[in-house]
Amino acid sequence: MILSTIIAMMTVGEAAAWKLTIYNQENYQGNHLQYHSNTGDRGCYSWGTYPNMNDKVKSFKWEGDSLTCLKFYADAECRGDRLGSFVADTDRPSVTQNGQRMSSAFVDGRFGC
Repeated sequence: MILSTIIAMMTVGEAAAWKLTIYNQENYQGNHLQYHSNTGDRGCYSWGTYPNMNDKVKSFKWEGDSLTCLKFYADAECRGDRLGSFVADTDRPSVTQNGQRMSSAFVDGRFGC
């Protein structure tokens, strides 16, 4: 019975829906990009090819559960310095100057951060 509960919890964690919206102005204004999954897809999402977003993220909204981890990276393809990580719902109407360097994010719905 305990094993079936653990397996069910792992399955739910892997299938959790999530949404990331990034903005090039503070307070969720300006140009924005949105990445989302209704089925808990995992992987790297890059916006380095978008000239009005690369190294210009000033605010973001992250909607995910406590098992879904979001990790920001300075370079495209989730490379370079890791700039921060978040679980569960997180809104940032303003990010630090260092945080504005973000060019990609990795979403992992299996184990949290």
